[in-house]
Amino acid sequence: MIKEGILFLLLATSFSIKSFASSVSISAVVNGTPITSYEVDERTKLAKSLLSLNKVKMKPEKVRKQVLTELIDDRLKIAEAKKYGVNVSREELDEARKKMEIYLKIPNGYDALIKQLDIESKIVDEKVEADVIWMKFVYTVLRSYIKVSDAEVNLLVDNMMAEEHFRYDLVPLITTMDKYNGLRDKLSSIKSCDKFIAFAKQNGESGSGYKLSLEDNTMEKNLHNLIVHSPIKKSLSPIQINGKDTVFFICGKEQYLPIISDAKKEELKMSIYQGKLDAFANKYFDKLKKTSVIEINE
Repeated sequence: MIKEGILFLLLATSFSIKSFASSVSISAVVNGTPITSYEVDERTKLAKSLLSLNKVKMKPEKVRKQVLTELIDDRLKIAEAKKYGVNVSREELDEARKKMEIYLKIPNGYDALIKQLDIESKIVDEKVEADVIWMKFVYTVLRSYIKVSDAEVNLLVDNMMAEEHFRYDLVPLITTMDKYNGLRDKLSSIKSCDKFIAFAKQNGESGSGYKLSLEDNTMEKNLHNLIVHSPIKKSLSPIQINGKDTVFFICGKEQYLPIISDAKKEELKMSIYQGKLDAFANKYFDKLKKTSVIEINE
């Protein structure tokens, strides 16, 4: 009786494996390593769920195609990094998972999500591993190819010095909306910042007018769509502060030269370095993909 039970179990298991195998096909082959339709299916379920969480609409066939492309890229990145001895620890994977949970707005975390979707944990781990290991590869291997000269920094500094920079004075006038509307005509007749400051001190319910200096050559462009009133000065739409409507007036436009300190030059150098490293990493991966043997079957 026991032997018959064992035989039945073996037959049932064998049938289950054969049934599963018959439903799984090879979606792609990357340098001899297969990517199965099962892996694509699992990652597609995850991708659709994340898109839904972030309220992004995409056609199902496009999602699957994008998932397959990502799987191919992930396999290439992991293999290339490991070829140079770069690996990822369990702690690094867990830390990256936490960051992705926040970035992708996963309310109860990855573990709860993959359990809900009935997805194998390793399917998620491979995606996280690929992202982390590639970043490590870029910053431990590829960074040695990037250099930034003093001449490049000085050129950027010269360009910055040649641009027009202006200092604006923002003067808040705290008042009620009704009172502000009643003051519009009077405000538009004030022709200088000094007179407006005096007016703000006298009429502002805060009891004082004060200046905030902002140094930004893009200020005028950024505020353009908010401007509602423009004599010599320009005011922004009122905003609520402590139950009061605050109206900001931009006064004056004084040109100045930016101060480029040694610390600022170092910051600029790092900015140039990061840009060159990102560009080099992208070119490196493009070349890696072009020289790899990739066969797509769906």
